[in-house]
Amino acid sequence: MKKIACIFTLAVSVLELSAQTHPRMTAFVKGWGNETIVIRSYDYKASYTEHERVKAENGKVTLDIPHQLTSVTMWAERDEIPMPDSLKQAWGVGTTQAYSIQAILMPDSALSISGEITPRGLVYHASGSDFSTKFAEIENRCLPHRIQLDSLNALIGFVQGKRFIELADLCRKQISLMTEIKKEYVVNHSEDLLSSFLLPDLNGKDFVELLPSIPEPMRQGIFKSQIDKMENYWIQFQKQRMGKTSDLVGKTAPDFELNALEGATKKLADFRGKWVILDFWALWCGPCIQGFEAMKVYYGENRDRLEIVGVACNADQNELKKMVEKKELPWVQLMCNSEKEKETMSDYKIVSFPSKILIDPHGKVVLTYIGENEEFYKQVTQLITD
Repeated sequence: MKKIACIFTLAVSVLELSAQTHPRMTAFVKGWGNETIVIRSYDYKASYTEHERVKAENGKVTLDIPHQLTSVTMWAERDEIPMPDSLKQAWGVGTTQAYSIQAILMPDSALSISGEITPRGLVYHASGSDFSTKFAEIENRCLPHRIQLDSLNALIGFVQGKRFIELADLCRKQISLMTEIKKEYVVNHSEDLLSSFLLPDLNGKDFVELLPSIPEPMRQGIFKSQIDKMENYWIQFQKQRMGKTSDLVGKTAPDFELNALEGATKKLADFRGKWVILDFWALWCGPCIQGFEAMKVYYGENRDRLEIVGVACNADQNELKKMVEKKELPWVQLMCNSEKEKETMSDYKIVSFPSKILIDPHGKVVLTYIGENEEFYKQVTQLITD
């Protein structure tokens, strides 16, 4: 009887171990040869991104990935786009769009990818689940626009002023065209699991309009957290975009203590007595950088009664210094990097970059705004001159 019990226990242990083993992802790409392959994986459950580099063996890469919902992007190191370090993450910089594999590994399935490097990009097919197969088809449809993005990304880091704005607009156009492809799928296949994954990638207007078409079981399914996050984001975005974030406006601005680029520690209270614009931005944010010129002009015209305080989020200090010097930004720059410092972003309900908070001389929030638009400065002028 004890022998039977031991055998049963061993069988259960083997089954449990089998359930916990990592699903294997295999990719074979004709044209990779023995190149170094860069792999970026994002664990949705842990909200953790990991980068690694592996050598392909005759075009083949095999990975052990945790048994969880994971996003994987792979590309050959040789295909990375050379860009200045200060803009390495802007517009997808550094990561080739057209010669990379984008895949979602579901918790209950393995994934096999086969592809080929062609003049029109990396064309690939996926098997392992219906979801993966359809997602690869969507990605292949986006290839012409990814080719254009690669060309634009190779230029945008080396230009400034009007040319930068022109290239940024062209980038947004290509991204918009890819978004239309995803929207078309969601509209025609609203009950499909892939639609619940693609939905958060749509623009705000389309997301809000199409969300009710997603069946409740799908909304509450494996991509629930992504859908909920985007729904909350757009609610907050619309409020802030119109300067109507009721739970901030009219209240005392949350104080903070952040390290300045120059080394000193600064508090919000240090600026009491003047109007203050808190500018939350990031090095990878193209619109943030694009807006500096207009901000410098406005600051020059109003610096006797108004102070601008830049809050650079998740920024390497050396790269931040290069950007500030390159753009000749005359106002103080604070760094918001550590987990404790990021509480400042939470306190000010920052959901997008750039985000601006206008605080009056008494320390009260009077206006919040998302984006770069001359309308913001018109509203500020009206408020500080009343």
